[in-house]
Amino acid sequence: MTERLSHYRSRAAWALVLLYDEKTREFLGVWQQAKAANVRRPASAVEHTQLHGQLLRHVLASSDAYMVRICTHLGLPDPKLDLFTLSKP
Repeated sequence: MTERLSHYRSRAAWALVLLYDEKTREFLGVWQQAKAANVRRPASAVEHTQLHGQLLRHVLASSDAYMVRICTHLGLPDPKLDLFTLSKP
């Protein structure tokens, strides 16, 4: 991923993208452990986060949208993180 970010003029934006990538991968690891252990999700009013797969899609879609929005506001290119590919074995 680092080579794709070498065109960033802002080290702060670069650091943000790298941090988001790192934390999203950490979440994925915890999510995989929870799914493997069949951890039950607590009851929630937010229906679309009740199932493991729905929670994963929600987090990845939100993370991707947030990074695109931040980069757009900073006048930077789309980081093209494609977070959904992280969830594939």
